[in-house]
Amino acid sequence: MPRPDARTAEARPRSTSASAPSSSTPRTLPAGHRLQEWLGTAPADTRLLILEFGAGFNTPGVIRRPGEHLARHFPAARLVRVNPDRPETPADLADRALPVPVGADHLLDVLTAPHPAPDPTVTP
Repeated sequence: MPRPDARTAEARPRSTSASAPSSSTPRTLPAGHRLQEWLGTAPADTRLLILEFGAGFNTPGVIRRPGEHLARHFPAARLVRVNPDRPETPADLADRALPVPVGADHLLDVLTAPHPAPDPTVTP
C-alpha cells in the first residue's frame, strides 16, 4: 500500500477533541498567535524593519504579502526585500521599501566583510 503524502488529509492525524480546529479552519502556530497578539496591541507609530530574504512568487501569501501588509499597517515600518530575481516592491510602499536585487549570500558576505575602523581623529 502506498504511503500517504504528508500534504494530504489522509496523512494528518484526526483529533476527536471538540476544541480542535476543523479541517477547513487554518491552523496558526504559537509564534503566529504571539505575532497576532502583538499586532493587536502595538502602537500605530511602532517602528518596524521587515527584512525579506529570497521570497519569490511560488507562495507569495506566505512571506511577500504578509510583509507588505505589515508595512502598510504601520506607517513607520520599512520593508527591505532581498531577491536577485524578484526584488520589486509595491508602488504604494516606494518611499518605505528598498528592493535589493542581489542574492542573500552575496549581501551577507558584503555586510560581514572586515572593514577598517574609522580614524577618530578625522572629521567626516
